[in-house]
Formats: sequence, structure tokens, C-alpha cells
Amino acid sequence: MTSSETTESFEISFNVLSHIHLLVLRGGNVYFENEFKQFFIKYDEPSYIKNIKLEILGHIACENNIQEIVNELCEYVTDVNAEIAKRSIRCFGMIIVRLPPVAKQVSQ
Repeated sequence: MTSSETTESFEISFNVLSHIHLLVLRGGNVYFENEFKQFFIKYDEPSYIKNIKLEILGHIACENNIQEIVNELCEYVTDVNAEIAKRSIRCFGMIIVRLPPVAKQVSQ
């Protein structure tokens, strides 16, 4: 999942992330809960990679990893790219809807 400078690598990463996203949507989020840091955004990634990583983070958040994911999302909210900032806020909302017991941690 590490990114590199070549466009081909980003395209391969996007394909892998798309498949992971589908797995997570179908209930496979438990397989990735411990690997959540792999989906943190890197500054040199294109926006389409960043967008899908945010989607995945919203779905794999659980009580065990919520604090670290929230801390990371707080960094993205102040991103220079307005679209990433909006999607980060949307990700907060997705987490709150999915996990009402951790809503207090997310909103702080």
C-alpha cells in the first residue's frame, strides 16, 4: 500500500483499495480494523487515492482504533485541498452514525 512516484503504482494502489473498499462494504471491516494505519493519507498521493482511503477509514473505525483515526481525521480537516477537508468531515459523520457509543469521543 505504499505509494511511489510512478503513475502506474498509484493506479495499482487504487485498484487494490477499490477491492478493499468493496470487502469492507460487505462486512469485511473486521479484517482491516488492526491495519487502519495503512489507510492514513500521505501528502504525495493523488486525490482519488485520498478519497477512497477516507471512505475505508470511515468503515473500519471501531472502538479499538477510534481515537487514532479521529486524531488523523482532525489533521485532514485543515487540509489545503477543500475536497479532502469536506470528505474528512463527512467521514466523522459516517463514524458517528455507525458507532453511536463513540460519538462523544468523535465530537470532542
